[in-house]
Amino acid sequence: YFLSHHEDLKAIDAFSKAMRLDNMLLEDCYFHRAWAYTNLEQYNKALADCNALLKMDPESEWPLHLRAWVYGRQKDYKRQLEDCTTLIRLDPKSPHAYRERASVYDSLKQYQLATNDRRIARQLTDSKSSH
Repeated sequence: YFLSHHEDLKAIDAFSKAMRLDNMLLEDCYFHRAWAYTNLEQYNKALADCNALLKMDPESEWPLHLRAWVYGRQKDYKRQLEDCTTLIRLDPKSPHAYRERASVYDSLKQYQLATNDRRIARQLTDSKSSH
């Protein structure tokens, strides 16, 4: 509710309380609280929540996507690139992961690598739409 109404501080408080009460909700709360922190540009807190999630499940794609995005906002392109490459390793048929990594390569002025990833993303998108 709070996230959909852009009440990020209330959302953070609600998710923090839920995390103390119910371990079953822990992963969802960490993720949604991290998302709320990004909306408030509290990137270090968002990273802490993403890292906590990745300790629970190192191959969880959503916290990797979010953490890569946060690294990009912080202009930490080396770590963003590492997360994008991990996402591609986890799901090599994800056009989104290739497009995301291409934008990192652009930021690093590695234009040929960016072009290669965009080409792969197009091929993957085309093959999905032809099925």
